Amino acid sequence: MSSIIEKYYQKWINTPKILYHPQDIQQFYKFVKACLKYKRKHLDGHWLRKKLEKDLVKLFGDNDYTRQLIQDAVNLFQHLIDFQNTSFPDVMLEMREPYKVSMYMRGLRDQNGKPCYTYEQVESALIENFGTDWQKGTKK
Repeated sequence: MSSIIEKYYQKWINTPKILYHPQDIQQFYKFVKACLKYKRKHLDGHWLRKKLEKDLVKLFGDNDYTRQLIQDAVNLFQHLIDFQNTSFPDVMLEMREPYKVSMYMRGLRDQNGKPCYTYEQVESALIENFGTDWQKGTKK
């Protein structure tokens, strides 16, 4: 963990109630934002769980409260990370930019690595949604 993320982490876990008070949750959100901004590798709930299990047992002891606090923090952390990592906008849903739709469709692969769409299927979808002049950037 980088030193700046560690500072946000320490500030958060040293708040009185960690998660269950509005001011304390704000420190948690700052910690999550720091993780997203300064991370060097993939961070997830498993990473945080290990750290919290070590640090919160020292602060609160090994009890139901500590276990519930860890579970709540890990779940919330993972939800926030997943939310941030969700791609947006959905080019297939919005169908606004033909080149982005084309790149998206051509890049989709099944679990075996095979393309989900043939060249002809991509072209057909583009013509259907953007017209025959889709390469000129004009909407039908």
